[in-house]
Amino acid sequence: MASYPNSIYNPRVVTDKSGVEYDVAKTTVFFAKDKNDPDAEIVAVETELLGALTREYADNAAAIAAGLTAGQLYRTGDILKIVHN
Repeated sequence: MASYPNSIYNPRVVTDKSGVEYDVAKTTVFFAKDKNDPDAEIVAVETELLGALTREYADNAAAIAAGLTAGQLYRTGDILKIVHN
């Protein structure tokens, strides 16, 4: 009988294709370094969410005027919002 959670999540080692050099600017090429180190992505999400808690604007126009760009989070009172164009 399988035991949870090992029966569901089974990480494996991922390697780059031979001859492909790592370049963070290449967003269409899958690199093992991106898959094997999810911590950077987790930190980025946490940072954005934490920033949203401290950024409070009356509305979308005020958020844009303050320098936020489409997709960034902010809040109005207790409501979490996303900047849109």
